[in-house]
Amino acid sequence: MNSKLSKRLVLLIVVALVLLLLGLALELTDYGMSEKRVSGTKVSLQLYRGAIQQFKEQKETYPANLEISIEFLRQQGQIIPKGVCEYITSAEGSNVQYEELNGNGGWYYNNNSGEVRVNVTGPVKNYLKLYFGEERNEIPSKW
Repeated sequence: MNSKLSKRLVLLIVVALVLLLLGLALELTDYGMSEKRVSGTKVSLQLYRGAIQQFKEQKETYPANLEISIEFLRQQGQIIPKGVCEYITSAEGSNVQYEELNGNGGWYYNNNSGEVRVNVTGPVKNYLKLYFGEERNEIPSKW
């Protein structure tokens, strides 16, 4: 009977170790995805800023919305990838556009001044708990 008990104990320890390693692997995967979400948002922000600047230079006015600025670049023959989004508040990406900086995710865009910002007013760590990159304590609306 002692032998059966020790086999069960060993099996229990092995199962516990496997579950622990699986949990660690999932956390590392989540960290990698968080890194991509931050960098994807920053790239999208720079793309929008460049598109708005080019639009202003050629049309002498700012685009009415962010979609127009991206469509303008496409009409100029530039290849723009799909997924120009804010990914900090949504893994799927958000393209919602607001006229005021309210922290609801997506983008803040002022079509009178051409200013575009990430509409996230809290630090990155509040949204991506397992992200420990250099932007962890930064507030995306200040990028």
